[in-house]
Amino acid sequence: MANIDDDKRILDVGTGSGLIALMLAQRITDLGASITAIELDDDAVQQAQQNFEHSDWNGRLTCLKSDFCLWVTSEKFDHIVSNPPYFSHDLQNKDNKRTQARHQITLTFDQLLKRSAELTTEKGKLSLVLPVAEMQELLDIAPTYQWQLNRQCDIKHNRQGKVIRQLVELKNLRQVQSIHNIQHLLFVNLMAVIQSNIKIYVVVFTLNFSFTNK
Repeated sequence: MANIDDDKRILDVGTGSGLIALMLAQRITDLGASITAIELDDDAVQQAQQNFEHSDWNGRLTCLKSDFCLWVTSEKFDHIVSNPPYFSHDLQNKDNKRTQARHQITLTFDQLLKRSAELTTEKGKLSLVLPVAEMQELLDIAPTYQWQLNRQCDIKHNRQGKVIRQLVELKNLRQVQSIHNIQHLLFVNLMAVIQSNIKIYVVVFTLNFSFTNK
């Protein structure tokens, strides 16, 4: 399950009936935190809104009907979560709503990663659940959009069974780069101080040596 301990603003992409958003809302300890859930299907939006309204956490939950790729917002999120569509090569189901939910038609992995990078803070995280093959496909292209694997959890029916799903948390490479920049700056400053002290020591030693010879 996604680590949301320090997250103030959370976005659930493709919320469906709102189950993931509700589970996260139940775990939030910060009363000032909020969860925005977006969904493309009208019926699903209505169902999610009803589920939110009848929950104990409706004050921190908002459901919006929107296409994630076209959604206009100035808000930046600390954490984006999603159970994205994942059948990219299978035959499409005749049921259009089920097709949208299960196939990469309305939201491809590239679009999900790119848009998530645009909508997260510098320390933002992206948590996803996918089958193994599709997860590997997503992880292969994640660095292109400044995402790096941070945590992974494998899901099995039983201990001896094969992995059927994977939960991953990706961290923003902008955060990693910022840390590297800070470390580099600290190293440069430290070396400057060391070099300065060496020069001072050399000057003092030279003066002492000159006075001694005299």
